[in-house]
Amino acid sequence: MNGVVTKYEIPADLADFFADPPLLTNENRDTYFNLRSGLIETIRPTNTCEWLLTLDLVVLAWDIRRLAKQKASLVNMTWKQAICMILEAHTDGDSVARRLGAEDFARKYFSNEESRKETIEYLAILGFTEDDIAAQAAAVRLQELDILDRQLGRARLTSMAITRDIQHHRAAGSWKQAHQILALVDGLADSRPLAAAVERARPAS
Repeated sequence: MNGVVTKYEIPADLADFFADPPLLTNENRDTYFNLRSGLIETIRPTNTCEWLLTLDLVVLAWDIRRLAKQKASLVNMTWKQAICMILEAHTDGDSVARRLGAEDFARKYFSNEESRKETIEYLAILGFTEDDIAAQAAAVRLQELDILDRQLGRARLTSMAITRDIQHHRAAGSWKQAHQILALVDGLADSRPLAAAVERARPAS
């Protein structure tokens, strides 16, 4: 498992399914494999169906993390535009002067710590904080964020459904082999001594 230690080794006949994780170029393979190992240790798959569903859960968990990061990235990429929009809408002067002034403060925000502090202080004079920048940036990206939210919702629901599916089939024993079902039945059966059973079956005199 790519050097990650786990007590549950991937079956050889499923190795191809686990061989190439669906990672983007910038994503960390070690982090992915650690997540995969952790879920395998938690679920402890016992048959092919459980192994494949466990892999689905790993992919869904990774997708949820990726989508959440994409939401943050969209807002961060719009931060400068959001500063400009707030300042341009709430300062005096003609449209050109307001736009140039807003762009200047937006550049300062990203130039160095001292200039960033100056922009934040100027925003505070106007009654705004960095939370307002985030809100404005999110509003600009509302359509894209809504799409990501829907994808996140589907991924979470699918993950919960798979988890319930594993629990249901384990409880019902529907994925167990014949010898496993017999062992389960034997384990639940009454294990009283044979002599006691014979004594109960003997007709009363």
